[in-house]
Amino acid sequence: MGSPPGVLRLKIDKAFCLSPCLCQVGWAVFPEPVHDVENLPAHVHERAYEICYIAHGTVDWWVGESLFEVGPGCVFITFPGEKHGGLHDIMNPCELFWVQVEFPAEGNLPGLSRDETASLADRFVRIEHRCFPATAQTPVLFKRLIDEHREVSEHSAILVRTAMIDLLVAVVRGQDLYRRRNTVGVQCSKPIRQALELIDRRLEECFRMDEIAEAVGLSTTSFYRRFSQEVHVTPGEYLTQQRMHRAKALLRDPALSVTAIAHALGYSSSQYFATTFRRVTGVTPRMYRTTALREAFES
Repeated sequence: MGSPPGVLRLKIDKAFCLSPCLCQVGWAVFPEPVHDVENLPAHVHERAYEICYIAHGTVDWWVGESLFEVGPGCVFITFPGEKHGGLHDIMNPCELFWVQVEFPAEGNLPGLSRDETASLADRFVRIEHRCFPATAQTPVLFKRLIDEHREVSEHSAILVRTAMIDLLVAVVRGQDLYRRRNTVGVQCSKPIRQALELIDRRLEECFRMDEIAEAVGLSTTSFYRRFSQEVHVTPGEYLTQQRMHRAKALLRDPALSVTAIAHALGYSSSQYFATTFRRVTGVTPRMYRTTALREAFES
């Protein structure tokens, strides 16, 4: 089955992976919400860890009875044997990379000793947070894995082997860093951290971004440039993402009407809010509410 119209996707399955420990390597760009019935319905990787990196946009995934909204610059992990999939089988507009890695039951990962393999496998078993900010090396390593599989040359297998080990270590280090810091925006400069805090506090207001720029001591041009470089989305896109994140939480409360939620998030009408929600998530607020409440009831 091919990719939906407009979607860019490269998926390398186990038979064509350049390391015996790789079950799949992939990259995809979704320019708009896509009902992806090929890849997102409930499924299980019996022995493999799936490591995903969201370069741009957001995704809504579920694992077991839990829902996760994963934002840009974050890693998301599913463990062997876990049933998971995409909410409503829909992929939001995003760019993402993924890899499925299987630790050998006996022996070692290519390039590592048995003791080193056992140590790394043990760290993955003890991962506490399945979603956390990626290290700076993570997107570079994912791109290397994709590039070497896309155009195989004499030393591609060596580069894939080292990139895979480096990626596993980057995941462990990212997990450790997140556990130590466990705050939002810690990798951003002080003005941009302040901007993130201001925007998060004013989700229910109508305001201009030049007000935020002035409040953090930057010109409007410099603010937009630095914000986009450090957060990987524009200030307006970040505001919409945060409003949609808040909306999802509010929609889980059946006592709140969609109109009340729209006004609580600074939208002039429920229709404008519903249009924005569907553009970002691929479903209407009422569809999201129905699914979220059903899953909460069943759990």
